[in-house]
Amino acid sequence: MSIFKKKQTLFGKSEDCCDEQQISQINLRLDNAEADIDQLEIDVSNLSGGGSQDLTQVLSVGNSAGTYDIDVNDNDLLDVNTITAIGDLTLNPVGSINCNGKTIDLTGGEIHKVPLIHSQNNVDLVIEGKGTADLILKTNNVDRINITDAGVTSFNSCVLTGVSTINGVSVNKIINLASASPNATHTGDTNNTLVYSKLIDANVVGTGDVINIELKCTIPSSQSAGKSIRLYVNTSASLSGATLLATYTSTNASFRYFEINRIINVEGATSAIILTSASLLSDKALAGTTAISDVSIDWTVAQYIIVAIQLGNSGDSTTLRMVNVILNKTV
Repeated sequence: MSIFKKKQTLFGKSEDCCDEQQISQINLRLDNAEADIDQLEIDVSNLSGGGSQDLTQVLSVGNSAGTYDIDVNDNDLLDVNTITAIGDLTLNPVGSINCNGKTIDLTGGEIHKVPLIHSQNNVDLVIEGKGTADLILKTNNVDRINITDAGVTSFNSCVLTGVSTINGVSVNKIINLASASPNATHTGDTNNTLVYSKLIDANVVGTGDVINIELKCTIPSSQSAGKSIRLYVNTSASLSGATLLATYTSTNASFRYFEINRIINVEGATSAIILTSASLLSDKALAGTTAISDVSIDWTVAQYIIVAIQLGNSGDSTTLRMVNVILNKTV
């Protein structure tokens, strides 16, 4: 059945429609009045004006039983000003969506479920917060990196890794493994007692690295001598099975504070440090008779730095005031 020859009101006319007639308005409505129509094809090749026709009004396709496709048969849909959907608008291309270098304006909108954004080959990718807007990077709906319009970058509990230089200055070559003011006081017994521990993650320390350790302790007045400070390393925050790294025992009751310094150079399976059992404040002397200890420490697993205090008199007290552990990575 030709819709151009049937005397119906498909085009709002009761007489025969002519193939040569200009059609300025097409309002096609498919219903089940006469028969089910699964597909409606309009051949515009013989219409006046050639194969391209302007639809200045509304083209409606569908009936109460469902909607139908408009197939442009691999041709272009030109001069479209607005496409409005009553729900989600789905674009399902076989290939890419090409915006031909034009801007996509999503004012007030969002882009979701995008697995990858990349630039054209050899072309910079620019992400900009316009005006005074900040640039915020999130994961799991939590702000991670914030770049203000003034150029200040802040990291929200983030760890910056894999960066070798910033503005030409080497980074990650000096790492603060521990900085604390524990103010941990031990008193009341003469047991060797753990007062501080700090976990060093596995593989942070490697062969060729150098570790600088500083401890500061204070002692009240009118105390006796014989207070010992010990430094350990262990795979758990415990003195049980811990490896001794340094010792100092106070021999002067008049001392009110003392600092302990140790330098450890990591040589692989062993780490070299001044004799661990020797009572020394510092190993920074230019020369000495105290030997070097080669201590077995597996830095490929997590290790705790531990500080313990032991009193010579249970009525005395000693306070650990400062811990500073700096790692110098091999260069």
